[in-house]
Amino acid sequence: MKHYAEVAEEYTTAARRVREAQEIVQMRGLPWSDILQQVAEFMPRGSWLINLSTDATNMLSLEGGARSADSVATLMDSLRLSPLFAMPHMKYIKKDTSRVVPVVKFQIKVLVRQPPPAPPAAEPVSSGGTP
Repeated sequence: MKHYAEVAEEYTTAARRVREAQEIVQMRGLPWSDILQQVAEFMPRGSWLINLSTDATNMLSLEGGARSADSVATLMDSLRLSPLFAMPHMKYIKKDTSRVVPVVKFQIKVLVRQPPPAPPAAEPVSSGGTP
């Protein structure tokens, strides 16, 4: 009986993880590949991401570093102008001088816009004749 309970618990946990993974991947209909491609295109030279996460409200969090605050400002401008993202705001930006080469650490939050709804499927047009 104990073995059955353990298997049932593992199944429940696995099913929950699958659902969570599907929700993250789908981002309410927008594939992660589109999001990652757009973020990669916006990252200025000399900047990098350390963490990328999202929540249930489609708010994307970008944490990273850059060689300069100008690079972070360029990233913010790109996010602001993108049709894929909305309302970018800087959670923090701070200079890290603990390294040999000082860097700027940052966190930006930005809303991922919903894709437009798919058009309804067209119904086949009949030729008017009878078979």
